[in-house]
Parts: sequence; C-alpha cells; structure tokens
Amino acid sequence: MGDYFTINDIGNAKGKRVLLRIDINSPIKDGVPFDDARFRGHFEILRFLEDSSVVLLAHQGRVGKKDYTTLEAHARFLSKLLSRDVKFIDDFFGLNARSAIKEMKPSEILMLENTRFYSEETLNRKPVDHAKSHIVQKLYRLFDIFVNDAFAVSHRSHLSVVGFTPVLNSYAGPLMDKEISNLKNALEIEDCSKVFVVGGCKINDSIKVIKNMLNSKCANKILIVGDVSIPFLKARGINIKSSLVRSKTEDQTSVFLKSTLNKYRNIIELPRDFIVKEKNGSISEVNRDDLSNNHYILDIGPETIDRYQQLIREASVAIINGEAHFYGNRSVWEDPVSNSTTCLLRAVSDADMSIACSGGSRTSGVIDRLGLKPQFEHISTGGIASLAFLSGRTLPGLEALEDARRRIGD
Repeated sequence: MGDYFTINDIGNAKGKRVLLRIDINSPIKDGVPFDDARFRGHFEILRFLEDSSVVLLAHQGRVGKKDYTTLEAHARFLSKLLSRDVKFIDDFFGLNARSAIKEMKPSEILMLENTRFYSEETLNRKPVDHAKSHIVQKLYRLFDIFVNDAFAVSHRSHLSVVGFTPVLNSYAGPLMDKEISNLKNALEIEDCSKVFVVGGCKINDSIKVIKNMLNSKCANKILIVGDVSIPFLKARGINIKSSLVRSKTEDQTSVFLKSTLNKYRNIIELPRDFIVKEKNGSISEVNRDDLSNNHYILDIGPETIDRYQQLIREASVAIINGEAHFYGNRSVWEDPVSNSTTCLLRAVSDADMSIACSGGSRTSGVIDRLGLKPQFEHISTGGIASLAFLSGRTLPGLEALEDARRRIGD
C-alpha cells in the first residue's frame, strides 16, 4: 500500500457523490478541443464511478492566454467520447451549481465551469487555508469523497487540487497513481546516466524545475530547447527578439541564469545553431552567436540536433518534455517528419528507459503518429509536473493526498 489512498480503497462507489478533479486542459481551436489524449486518460476513473454521481472540476488555459475559455465545449467533447451525457453548468460554487449537484442522480456526470475563472483557485495556499475558503465551504458538504486524477496540475497548490483534501475522504485516481508509480521507477534507477530534454513554452515553470534538477543533482545533462532556451541565450548576451520573455522575467532570472550557465557548463547544453526566417521571408541556418533581431527563430539547427542526439544515445535514462521547435512554428505539428522535435523523440525512444512528459498532449499525438509509443517506458500527461517530480520536488497535490490518508488513518 502506498502513502495515499487509491480508488481500490473506496470499495463500492455505487450511489456515492464524488467530486473528481481531472485535467482536460488541451489544445483548442475556436474554443473547441481537438486533441482527446487527456480526456481519454480519465476513462478508467469514470468507468469505475459509472454508478456514482460525479461532479468534474477542471480548467482550461490561464488568465491572459488565448486558450483561456469556458468548459462548455469540453463537456460536449467528453460526452461524445464517452457516449454518455455530460451536463455542463456555467457556475462553480454558486446557487445554480449547488442546486444542480443536489439534484443529481447516480450515473450522472456534471462538469462545472473553468476553475480558473475564479481568483481563489490560483492562490498559492496550503490545503488547510484553501479548505477555509468560501468555495470549499459552499461545496464540500455536497459530496462523500474527493478524487484527484489530475497529476498534470498536482505541482500546483491550487484550490481544486488540494482544498478539499482536509475536509473530505480523498483518493488518488488511477491516472494519478499510474503516473507516480512509473516515475518512481525512473527515480529509483541508480548509477546510470540521465539526460533531460527541456523545451516547450512554459518558460518560468521550466526554469524552476531546472533549478531543482541542478540542486538535487538528478541530471547528468540538461538539454535546453525551444522557447525555454530564450532566457538562457539572452543571459549569454545573445540578442534575440521575443515577446515570450518579458523584461520583468528577464530581470528576475538573469542573475541566476548567468551564474548557472557558468557553474553548470558541463551539465547544461544550449542550442548551437538555429533555423530562422529572415526579414525577406527566406529560411536559413544561423549560428548561435550570429543571431540578431532580424531573425525569427523557427527551430534548433542541424548541428544542435546532431549534438543532442549523441548525448541522448550515451544516456541510460532519457526524458523529454515539450517541443524542441519554437512557439511560432506550430505548423510542424501538421507534418512531423524532419523537425527537431521528431528527431529528438526518436533519439529518446531508443534509450534503455525513455519517458516523454507530454503536458500539452501534442507530444503524445506525435509519438503515436510516428509509431514510437511501444518504445517509451512511460508517456506522462504531466509535463512540468512530471519533471518536477523527477527532479525531487514535492508535489502539493500528492502531499495533500498523503496528508489526507494520515488524517483518516489506515
């Protein structure tokens, strides 16, 4: 038995009223999800709870981002995938939401509105403090149990992740439990070389994880790619035009990055060349030191790809998170044949133990299309949460479940 309760400890869930945190934060177009990977990840828990009244907590995007939207289309999308009715209500904890919850019958599913529409959700509080909030106090008495099946957001101490654990019997869902078990296996392998490929566009989160990797000495090599490389390159004095890294972020991180690049120059690897679009629209390869504001970066270059592939081949454990190309080059997902993300995924898949942390779920889609899925030891839904766990960082969502078990006892 683990340090937290799983759904196997619930027993018979028939007739129970269940508050279920899932993660269906997915790529969307015109407000509608077009990738079902994260939805399908929760099928097991929904099948287990098919005779229960299930209320879903979820989010989409974050404030200020283009994908920050209502979950109405997500409810329809999930309903179609499940071939079951998933009712949506554009409320979270108000009178309409509470009335709808009270009226639910067994086997019904209700999805509440985007949790991040409410400011209390994203406050970084301890579980006991979240539990005192107006939202939790209004909702928790309507449920018998709380289940967290959202590993991908369990690195955040948000209300919908940790706020109900002090006041409800709380359990890890099967996806959450599977993630923890598989990632623990990677952590427990000793006396071997581990390489992390860190990319994507969640720059601040990635920098925090990289700090932890360096402090915990869990990585032999950290290969920086994609938009995460931008602040590192700027810290080296390379002039890059990018709207992704605000000056405030640069001020907060530049001192750390400069000292880190010097101190850990044998661990951190930065791209050496890039594929860029010139002002006249032509595509060319440019050395790192020749970058300027006239260049729009699309991808890392062939020299970098060759170098990274070599380092990955030398490792026993290879872990990749996020795309290696840059944010503005989304078209590569339409035809993933020879871009850097595809090349590095192929290299990682050849390692003795290979893990893909596909936070945005696009990566898992490319892995499927390339036929590489059987070669990966684990394809995580966690993204930053996976890297945080692998770097030894405590996950608030997991810690809250462990505290809930200690509170209830065996």
